[in-house]
Amino acid sequence: MGCIATFMGAASFTNATLVQRLGMRRLSHIGICGFTLVAAVQLSLALVYDGRPPLLLYAGIFALNQFLFSLTVPNFNSIAMAPLGPIAGTAASFIGSYTTLLGALLGLVIGRSFNGTVLPLSLGYLGLGAACLGIILWTEKGRLSLRDRLDEGTEERALPAAAE
Repeated sequence: MGCIATFMGAASFTNATLVQRLGMRRLSHIGICGFTLVAAVQLSLALVYDGRPPLLLYAGIFALNQFLFSLTVPNFNSIAMAPLGPIAGTAASFIGSYTTLLGALLGLVIGRSFNGTVLPLSLGYLGLGAACLGIILWTEKGRLSLRDRLDEGTEERALPAAAE
């Protein structure tokens, strides 16, 4: 677990560099797509080994997913906070509270599904990653910022789809 946390720490440093080059929105969209794709591989691996894959193999894939998670969440939090500058402290408390509560509830459901294998965790990662992608597609009106274009999280807004 300590080694996996090291990957998460490395993601924080990587994020600082990549966010300047790619922008928060693009980086978070790439991160959540990668997270969901790796979660699909993680679930496939769990299914192939009847829920008990080799520890080092599964831990490696898990570490990669945690790396991608650590690239995604801080950027989405920053995007959510951007329009709330005058009430940043209250907004940070509110966002932190409801994301912690929702995460605890979803974690409870996944944790209660534990059956001695990694299947519930793998399925939870894939399901929640896919749900996040669905919410992003809904809020972004069906568009992901995966290619090189202006970061829509700043005052430099990209043109609407019809104008592009």
